[in-house]
Amino acid sequence: MNNNHDVPFISRRELVICIALGCLNIALFAVACAVLKEFNAIILAVSFILLYLVEIAVMSSFRQKKVTYAPEGGIHGMLSERSAGVLKSTSHPVATFNAEGVIVWANASMLELLDCEENPIGKSIDLLFGSIIDDDFGKKKISVRDRLFEAESFKLTADSEEDALFVLSLTDVTALLASEKKYNDSRVCIAYIAIDNIEDVLHYVHEKFRVAVSQVDEKLKAWADSMDATIKSYENDKYIMFFDSSSLDKCIENRFAILDEIRETRVGDGVSITISVGVARSDGTLRAREEQARDAIDLALQRGGDQVVYINNGVTEYYGGRTKSVYKRSNVRSRTFTNQLTALMGRSDNVIIMGHRYGDFDSFGASIGVARIAMLCGMKVNIAVDLRDKNLENCIAVMQGTEEYAQIFVDNADGLDLVGPDTLLVLVDHNNLSRSQFADISTKVKTVAVIDHHRKTDTFEESVKANYIEPSASSSCELVAEMLESAVSSQNLLKEEADMLLAGFLLDTKQFTRNTGTRTFGSA
Repeated sequence: MNNNHDVPFISRRELVICIALGCLNIALFAVACAVLKEFNAIILAVSFILLYLVEIAVMSSFRQKKVTYAPEGGIHGMLSERSAGVLKSTSHPVATFNAEGVIVWANASMLELLDCEENPIGKSIDLLFGSIIDDDFGKKKISVRDRLFEAESFKLTADSEEDALFVLSLTDVTALLASEKKYNDSRVCIAYIAIDNIEDVLHYVHEKFRVAVSQVDEKLKAWADSMDATIKSYENDKYIMFFDSSSLDKCIENRFAILDEIRETRVGDGVSITISVGVARSDGTLRAREEQARDAIDLALQRGGDQVVYINNGVTEYYGGRTKSVYKRSNVRSRTFTNQLTALMGRSDNVIIMGHRYGDFDSFGASIGVARIAMLCGMKVNIAVDLRDKNLENCIAVMQGTEEYAQIFVDNADGLDLVGPDTLLVLVDHNNLSRSQFADISTKVKTVAVIDHHRKTDTFEESVKANYIEPSASSSCELVAEMLESAVSSQNLLKEEADMLLAGFLLDTKQFTRNTGTRTFGSA
């Protein structure tokens, strides 16, 4: 309805007054005509008409003045009267309280909800509902008599702070939150599962290998049955599982006890079988969760296996990882990455190699080995390093004494000038771009490759196009040495290059006394 009126609005009371005044004036006119016979009747009629119009004008002026200049208290009184009716009749529990937090009124719904033996009027609202009132007057979730409510408070009057009046309104959201929880619990989670050390047990006799793998398979299927999940094997040592989100909460509570159950499976002379699991639960499509689950399993394997990596809306959590990194590298993996790296080099204009901050012999030696691979590909290559680093100044001086490495080392400023749209950056001995020797360079380059022997700490940036992370390796120099073995012969290595690589071995293995294996000595 349109509330804009073209004519002044008149109430019924005012209309009655106008009619009464008209009748009164007519009666007075008749009396005046009878008494004052010597006056002209027309003049008397005009006089009473003018008198009536003056009365109407005075009444209209008084009405206008009353509407325009009504005291503020009158407006609040009218609002309070109407608001009180609404607050009393609403089905929502409502209470009013003063600036000191003392309840001054509550409607029937609030009294029924509280079910107090004594009247709540005069009691502190904090004692009944906790500290739910603050300066923001925002919405908060509270629990009252085993039901969940959304509490909202706001200021009711515009009086001084001491005399201000506030309203607390409760909305029952128990059913809504229950529906939300039911929906979230039924969302499909995806897990990729991989047996870490399947290659370690392949050399045992077929019967022992078959029994051990069968035991792992049975335990995984029993785990899936306990969660009403669906599990399928798509390779001899790899599985994919689908299950409800509520089952994942139980796994998180027991910190994925399945890892310990699988670790109890042994074969041959006490070798334990371990698994890696990548789980994803997040908002979005099922396809997005599947991609995150694949990223999670890759991260679990690159961190050494025997653990669960759980990704939830961008937050990554780790469970397990108690055993030593599983030694499961193969020549195939090294050769495959070498081919991938050389292909990236072939598509690039130049190559920049960089280690981590506060570089050591391992990062420097690995940089030298990758530089040799780039040279064999005919690439323009530079090594970004802190030229003032006291730990590496002798190494840099030795390498600069050779013809191939005389102009190869650059600092941050020169390295930034070398970055172009088709520059390839190879990071060695670290897998986090923020830990690079010069973070300015690593964040500017659009194509990055990573070679590292440390556990992966997080998902990669989009710029990382290839990575070779093997926590079971003793050092990054060991990985690079295996890559060189498949790319070049020993006669193509300079003595200085071999010395730098060997220095990396010696540093990270503490003179071959820690974290070594047959591949370590073979590469050395």
